[in-house]
Amino acid sequence: MAENSTPVAPVFLTLILCERIIHDAISGQHSLIGLVSNINAPRFPVQTPSLAIFTELTGCHGVVGMTFRIVDVNEERPPVCQIDLQGQMDDPLAVAQFAFGVPSMVFPQEGDYRVQAVVSGVAELEKRLMVRKVAPRELEGE
Repeated sequence: MAENSTPVAPVFLTLILCERIIHDAISGQHSLIGLVSNINAPRFPVQTPSLAIFTELTGCHGVVGMTFRIVDVNEERPPVCQIDLQGQMDDPLAVAQFAFGVPSMVFPQEGDYRVQAVVSGVAELEKRLMVRKVAPRELEGE
């Protein structure tokens, strides 16, 4: 194991998919805009606009390799999206925040999906994402 890698998996506290994230350079605070737990579409496949992921983690030290992916609930198909990142954790007791963009994605069909934070091949935290077909008139109210 490399000297600067973490010997244990981090503890993920938060995993949020949203439309965008604003980072205040003065305060260091993040504002999450348009939280996403459902994607509604009149037909499939459907392409989403670019989105963002916000996550908080703790419990590790050094370089942390993380993968964020969106998969169908049974993982029968390749991930809709997969992003590999590395973060630096200097204090294992601190809570580190990471915010990053997610490119436009194509969902092949409606159904139950998962947004996952993965370390060493293990999903440490996952959130449900429902992708469903709705009539075009239902989309007008969004």
